[in-house]
Amino acid sequence: MEIAAVEIIKAKEGKVKELRKALSELVPICRKGEGCLQYDLYEPKKGSGEFMVLMRWKDPKDLAKHESSKVIEEFCRMYDGLLYDEVKQTEWYPVGLKNGDF
Repeated sequence: MEIAAVEIIKAKEGKVKELRKALSELVPICRKGEGCLQYDLYEPKKGSGEFMVLMRWKDPKDLAKHESSKVIEEFCRMYDGLLYDEVKQTEWYPVGLKNGDF
């Protein structure tokens, strides 16, 4: 069952360029993750210091593996609280398949 996840990451004041670079470097690595169908980075047209990561995975288990991967663990260890201070994630299922309704 496919799952999509949307993360909104807010840069700390004065750290937008550094966060953009760090997230941009993360994208090609995460795209190689098991079950990754999509992993793209966006920012608003007017640049508010926020970034959106749009992900699609073949299965919720693939998303869980991604979230607990060494790559993400290392990213958080290096940058959490230094480049960003807020992350909001929502998970989305295809209509008709929500919460295990197959």
